[in-house]
Amino acid sequence: MCTYNGEKYIRQQLDSILQQTYPIHEIIINDDLSTDGTVDKSSLMMIYQQTELLI
Repeated sequence: MCTYNGEKYIRQQLDSILQQTYPIHEIIINDDLSTDGTVDKSSLMMIYQQTELLI
């Protein structure tokens, strides 16, 4: 997924993707130099560590 300054919505987007019926094994997040902490990898990994998803 592509993002730019989407910190406010990234969790909603990821949750929506994970709720799909098709199995998801990997999500690639491409960030275009956001300045708002959109892709703070450590935070995303902590939030989604309960899934078997590779972020």
